[in-house]
Amino acid sequence: MYRLLAYGLLTIGLLMLLSPPSARTAWCFQCEKTVADLPCPEIPEFCYAGAGVDCYTQNLYIGHTIVRSEVGCLPDCKTESLPNSFMWHEVICCYHDYCNE
Repeated sequence: MYRLLAYGLLTIGLLMLLSPPSARTAWCFQCEKTVADLPCPEIPEFCYAGAGVDCYTQNLYIGHTIVRSEVGCLPDCKTESLPNSFMWHEVICCYHDYCNE
């Protein structure tokens, strides 16, 4: 029984070593802030950005002042800025661990 388990674990380990590297992955901060200058809570939350998902920061502006900020994981993230005359938002995507602090 134990020999079979050992062979199974050895096989899985070898397959992981020999398999090609997967798509990029990252850990991201996740929180919503109504005051952009404040950090996320003292006990931060995290999300995992696997294949097709990236870390992001989204800011909502009134004039030139950020009134709301959100960070987390977003599928098919696209960095963009959508200005308006008074209220606008921007999304900033990033691709490595905790880049959306």
